[in-house]
Amino acid sequence: MGQFAESITKEEIQQLPIASFTGDIIVVSRFDMVQEAVDYLNTQKVLGIDTETKPVFVKGKSNQVALLQISSETRCYLFRLNLLNIPESVADLFANPSITKIGLSLHDDFRQLRRRMPNFKCENYVELQSYVEKFGIKDKSLQKIYAIIFKLQISKRQQTSNWEANPLEPAQIRYAALDAYATLMIYHELSNSEEGKSKPADHLSSAVLEQMQLAQQQRAQEKKEKREKKRKEQEAKPKVVVPKTPEEIHEENLQSIARLYKKFQGHHPSSITPIAQAGSGRQYFMVDGDSGKYVATIGETKEENEAFFYLAKQLKRAGASVPKVFHISKDRMIYLQTYCGNDSLYKVLDRFRQTGEYSKTSIRMLGKAMSDLARIQLVGAKTVDFAKCYPESEFSRDGLMADFAKFETYFVKKHPIDYNESRLHDDFEKMWATMSAVRKDAWGFMYRDFQSRNVMVKSGGLWYIDFQGGRRGPIWYDLVSFVYQVRAKYPDDVKTQIITIYLKAVKKFIEISDEEFYANLDFFILMRMVQVLGTYGLRGLEEKKETFLGQIPDTLKVLGTVVDKFENEYPELIKVIKEATKHYGE
Repeated sequence: MGQFAESITKEEIQQLPIASFTGDIIVVSRFDMVQEAVDYLNTQKVLGIDTETKPVFVKGKSNQVALLQISSETRCYLFRLNLLNIPESVADLFANPSITKIGLSLHDDFRQLRRRMPNFKCENYVELQSYVEKFGIKDKSLQKIYAIIFKLQISKRQQTSNWEANPLEPAQIRYAALDAYATLMIYHELSNSEEGKSKPADHLSSAVLEQMQLAQQQRAQEKKEKREKKRKEQEAKPKVVVPKTPEEIHEENLQSIARLYKKFQGHHPSSITPIAQAGSGRQYFMVDGDSGKYVATIGETKEENEAFFYLAKQLKRAGASVPKVFHISKDRMIYLQTYCGNDSLYKVLDRFRQTGEYSKTSIRMLGKAMSDLARIQLVGAKTVDFAKCYPESEFSRDGLMADFAKFETYFVKKHPIDYNESRLHDDFEKMWATMSAVRKDAWGFMYRDFQSRNVMVKSGGLWYIDFQGGRRGPIWYDLVSFVYQVRAKYPDDVKTQIITIYLKAVKKFIEISDEEFYANLDFFILMRMVQVLGTYGLRGLEEKKETFLGQIPDTLKVLGTVVDKFENEYPELIKVIKEATKHYGE
């Protein structure tokens, strides 16, 4: 008796190093995973037990137990009872008298387990709250008992988290495993102490403890100096950089994603499959495992990734169906996000695009995208801090002028068009003045790349992706990008229907007349299509990519519907567009 302290204060616990479970953690979320877990656990003589229940903050209500943790010294299984209930083989494990079950406040755990299985029964168990008394320990909480014995702190931050969440967060998984493991370690230490097999650290003199700490610090310093010396030696050597092959880079990417997934879920993925890239340099992979499907993304820059992480969280708060970011690599370059299905809205609508006849269902989907766009823009603007957007916080003059310069360099100058450069630049400046004068309550979150390829369809619902370039801007920009996307080839009647749906949705958030809305719409059709021609000129006329060359005549057709309305305002620009249209036989 008296080998251990009777109690410990919260302040003393907070000064201790954080404890952790370093063994394997397996989350059992499907029935086909149960038997393998039970087979292993049946080989053990002693097991640590704990449960977790989703907290309720309303008086008089309660939830059923959501998680059952069973741990050996090297492996802990987390049974998702909210998904599995209690499998019979797990109940048989508790009823097995040859296996000792260790826990704290076990009667509460058993009462909860009986709510899921009335015939639940446990044989041969040790209640730690009673067991510790004969060692002079008066504290009854797991955190305090563990701290008294091992001089380590069990963090309780995850105790009141949502234990029915799917999937569980990595921090929840680590916390749950440690609680079950801790009960087992307490029992082993006390039983060994009782038999004279070990001596608690409290019996060491303060002088000895000080010597141990000094020795540990000295070893750490020696290791640090050794690493620094090796680093300097490596830097002094001439570096020979051998370029990696695409195959080597691909393999490294797969390994990095697999490691990230394992840190997130506690087990390796069953498959990692590349997803075809779009226009950006970001790389996407489908990651499938026991806990479901996720999309792994390898970003281009840390800054762009950070913008995506932030915007995803804020747009979800605004009610938008955007992916959730679940886990991020240490260097912030790789992340796991929601799997939003394999099919884009562009792909789903392909058969209607071929015939030109759109069904009521397809119109409803397009209308839903329009209503969602209005919410993303105008509710999103209230939740987003635009200072955190990348590469700029607002659609600026510099950005627009860069697009106009691309139009002049790669489109206008690629055709035999006689024009006045100074007057064309004056028209560009007047267009910026027109855009910047648009009423500020109609400047919302500008998606920047809102098109049907960035709208995913999953189980009939729509998900919105690739908004990392978002910033503050006029709402018409995204509308025109979607409705007048040349490749989408929406018939005029479909365009009219979905624009009407969009305007109705916008009016829920701001007051705007039909006259003002459509006047601005024509202006943004002109501006956006000029931008598009700049891109098609670069990719098609300059880089000779046939796909982009083929889109130029259709883009000019769209411009043909509005150019006459702006002939007096931007005469040189309209002249250039009409001359180019003649070149394509229109």
